[in-house]
Amino acid sequence: MTDQSSRRQAIGVAAASAAGSAAFLAAGTGRAAAVPTRRTGPVYTIAKPRERLLTLERWDGPAVLLRAAGEPGQQEWELLSVPDGTVPDGTVFLRNVGEGTYLGYEGAPHVNKLIAGRPHPVGWELRAGAEPDTYHVVAPGGLVDGAELALDLGLLLVYPPRMSLRPLRLGDERQAWLFTLEE
Repeated sequence: MTDQSSRRQAIGVAAASAAGSAAFLAAGTGRAAAVPTRRTGPVYTIAKPRERLLTLERWDGPAVLLRAAGEPGQQEWELLSVPDGTVPDGTVFLRNVGEGTYLGYEGAPHVNKLIAGRPHPVGWELRAGAEPDTYHVVAPGGLVDGAELALDLGLLLVYPPRMSLRPLRLGDERQAWLFTLEE
């Protein structure tokens, strides 16, 4: 098995396997019932070109894009899933290793909604990109204002660049994220 196919398989296994014995979501509430306190899934860095990594500098702070640096764990993400029927198949949760909070947003998704650390799991779908080990991180639930929404660079002209929900562009590799399994 090639290194590339083993990484894709690891992401597929994580998306289809249990994240631990605790159920993350109370049925129908979208709120955390029990949040694991230790690593239970594979850990990745999630990057854009030029080695800029998805980063969470504070537990409740905005998700930003920075070069490799900072406190240990701020740029590492645990890929978790719950195959117990409480969420749709293929839903994953991204938990920041350093801060222990989840990549997400509050309330209903909409275009340009800022992404930040959240205390409760927020679901995402991973859609394979055209390049090896790349995925579009998509807000589940279908169309919002005529488009599916995906994790992308926000439109705010600030440093460091903040992440927001933007219309999904499946053919655009600039919107895809490179997942690198940390060993």
